[in-house]
Amino acid sequence: MLAVSPTLTGVAADVAALADVCHEHGIPLVMDDAWGAEFHFHPELPRGSMESGADLAVASFHKSLTGLMQTSIILVQGERIDMERLQLALDGFETTSTSALLVASMDAARRAMALHGEEHLGRALELSRRSAEAIGAIPGVRLVGPELDGRPGVAGRDETKILVDVTGLGITGYQAADWLYEHRRVGAEHHDLHYVMFIVTVADDDESAERLVAAVRDLAAAASELGRGDPLPSLPPVSQLVGDYVMPPREAFLGVTRRVDLADAAGEIAAEPVSPYPPGVPLLVPGQRIHDGHIEFLRQGLDAGMLVEGVSDPSLEQLRVVAPRS
Repeated sequence: MLAVSPTLTGVAADVAALADVCHEHGIPLVMDDAWGAEFHFHPELPRGSMESGADLAVASFHKSLTGLMQTSIILVQGERIDMERLQLALDGFETTSTSALLVASMDAARRAMALHGEEHLGRALELSRRSAEAIGAIPGVRLVGPELDGRPGVAGRDETKILVDVTGLGITGYQAADWLYEHRRVGAEHHDLHYVMFIVTVADDDESAERLVAAVRDLAAAASELGRGDPLPSLPPVSQLVGDYVMPPREAFLGVTRRVDLADAAGEIAAEPVSPYPPGVPLLVPGQRIHDGHIEFLRQGLDAGMLVEGVSDPSLEQLRVVAPRS
């Protein structure tokens, strides 16, 4: 079983319960731990996947630790993972010219966390909680997170992630993120139609935290002009985005294809991945039937400023689909 925890916005699953269920059925639990590599190093963060009983975890040093981009690690424990098969799989795609700079950055990040991780992360948590409280008090800005505690599926939260709903300001998350970077040089880690998310890291201090809060205050003051009173778009419910998979991805991607206008794509079979970014999770994958909900989601998102990765036509005026068999 492959599962993702935590989410990009810091919500952690009950990995220990997932591991128990998997192990009762004799199968390994593999965790995408990209956003939780730091969990092991502080008791006020959710439990890490390996401590929770996962058999294999992939953790990104460049997302939640201080490694350079493209640095990740695979952690394995127990007897359920065939190490020979894992090594063969890695040998099939990893480079034979490993970058010493990347490996050295991982080792430096590992050493810093091993020696000072609890101290550094404790400071980051204190800064984040203080900043989140101040941001949540800004009129029109809603702090998202505390109300999730205790809900089904939420075993814990990473409070170094500050997630805010900006729709009360009459603007989208895309508009908010663009304004913050253009006018205050504050970069959001994630943004979408409704939300903007910031990360407070071990490299932040009082000055950078205060700068973040001041920037969001300035955003709130500028929002009326930024939004211009235009109605905010609304996306279709998730129930309309679940597609049926009618063809193996390989067959759809490598087979004979054609292009159709996005507006005419309902009922077609996708031949390319369509991934709104951030966070880059595919809305459509090759072999998946395209429904009206997918088209409406993409149309509304693109009009609001959403970026789409993986497609041959970045404007998404046309979509690559499987050609009918003659």
